[in-house]
Amino acid sequence: MSSAQAHERVERGIDLSKIDAGSRLSSHNGSVPSRVEHELLTVAGREVPISNPGKVLFPQAGYTKLDVARYYVAIADGALRAAGDRPNVLVRYPNGIDGQFFYQKRAPESRPDWIV
Repeated sequence: MSSAQAHERVERGIDLSKIDAGSRLSSHNGSVPSRVEHELLTVAGREVPISNPGKVLFPQAGYTKLDVARYYVAIADGALRAAGDRPNVLVRYPNGIDGQFFYQKRAPESRPDWIV
């Protein structure tokens, strides 16, 4: 699949209507360096810092990193059920869908202890 095809599939797949508008966001609590813009997203009773929440990952549609994080929260139950309750491979586009990508197969060693 070409990068353009992947871009089209991913961009079409994000339906912002699935985002829970009730997701609580709050300001920095010291868990992320203050020089980095961020928001805290509360997920299943845990605060998850989203660094650079305004970073545009899908330029054509204008979706930001925070939009994508909220989308993942909205579809998590079904996605995890379909994946057998574990992520298999995450395709990461750190500089947006038009940039370079890589496959992340394992959770990083620096993950919180509540992620197994």
